[in-house]
Amino acid sequence: MTGKTTAYAERLSALLRERGMAPARAEELVAELTAYAAEAGSPLEEEFGPAGELADQLTRREGTDAVDGPGDGPDTWVWTADALQEVELLARFGGQGWEADRLDRLGRFVCRRDRQTPLRWAYRRETTGGRHREQLTARLATEGWELFGTWGPFAYFKRPEAAVTGPAAQLSAPPPRRPGAGSTSRPGSS
Repeated sequence: MTGKTTAYAERLSALLRERGMAPARAEELVAELTAYAAEAGSPLEEEFGPAGELADQLTRREGTDAVDGPGDGPDTWVWTADALQEVELLARFGGQGWEADRLDRLGRFVCRRDRQTPLRWAYRRETTGGRHREQLTARLATEGWELFGTWGPFAYFKRPEAAVTGPAAQLSAPPPRRPGAGSTSRPGSS
């Protein structure tokens, strides 16, 4: 790393911790962003903007309100999680038939599930700056991935598991809900 890259990474890490992100989470996230910028051949600030603005974006959605899953009954569900949990949670909820339609203006995942014929969904998050996003989106589209949202340096893609596994991707029924699980569901939210 160059001195400028190191200084940016250290400043970003410090800002994330100041804004309440756990030190281990901050370090992992900074490492991911640094690796992306190195692969892209761009300085961190050129790729992601000023460290303060990036720290604001990344911590604004800090939260874990999705950990327990949706409560009873919603067909639409809005949730958020921090950048180190969201990939795991997207995989879990995609396996339960939740399709992420989009990210709202606050960076929350807006999801829905078809009660009649629920399908499993696969998700991936890619770290990418705006100038490379179109190329990445076009490349992933050939594999069936569809861009459904962006948040800061992250681009989120989805595809139905049926694209890989065929009919086995269809769930016979949505998984049963745990009693009292999740208080974050918002029926009819969008």
